[in-house]
Amino acid sequence: MITTVLMAVLNFLEYAVFWDLQSQPTTVVIFIFVGTTFVIAIGYIVLWYYYNGWKWARVAVILTCFVILPNNYWAIGHVNPILKVVDVAQMILAVFLLVWLNLSTAKVYFKRTDYRQPSRSRTVM
Repeated sequence: MITTVLMAVLNFLEYAVFWDLQSQPTTVVIFIFVGTTFVIAIGYIVLWYYYNGWKWARVAVILTCFVILPNNYWAIGHVNPILKVVDVAQMILAVFLLVWLNLSTAKVYFKRTDYRQPSRSRTVM
């Protein structure tokens, strides 16, 4: 649950990209807003299934971690201080998730077959 909340908060903080867009035309800002909102909405759907223990959502989070690491390392050169903090936090969380989601204790949580019933082992982060 903690990792789900952290990912949700970091997803929402992606809206800090608008700090740098004051000099852009309105159509560019609208396009970036719609695109950012669409990606964040898909992220929240994946997080819901991740929280409920679906294996495909675990795999999606792992693949996203592999994308975040090089992308955010390159993007740390932002002028926007909020995005710098978000990028570093996402990189730290991505490294943690890559390790933690491959441990046997986490894999047990994602191997459930009955997704309608709550997990008996909610002790996993």
